[in-house]
Amino acid sequence: AAVITVVMGTYFYNASPTMTLYDTPVGQQRTVTLGDKSVITLNTDSAVRVAYTDQVRELHLDKGEAIFTVAKDPNRPFCPYRCRYRARDRNGI
Repeated sequence: AAVITVVMGTYFYNASPTMTLYDTPVGQQRTVTLGDKSVITLNTDSAVRVAYTDQVRELHLDKGEAIFTVAKDPNRPFCPYRCRYRARDRNGI
């Protein structure tokens, strides 16, 4: 049973998308253009992790503040999360 647990854990770990971290130190701001032309503007002392797959564009705001200018893609929803809470877009992006 231990072997199956390790194999399944490895499968699910490898199946999850790779996340890229963007952050700013205290006193700085940063603007990042993502691969789909969406833009993230990070305020001071902020951090966001981004993962894009063929099905979804997932972002996790770990700390601080960010403004998202989202490129429309009806086939890949833009899913921002703040800590454990999922934000929701009212325009169906």
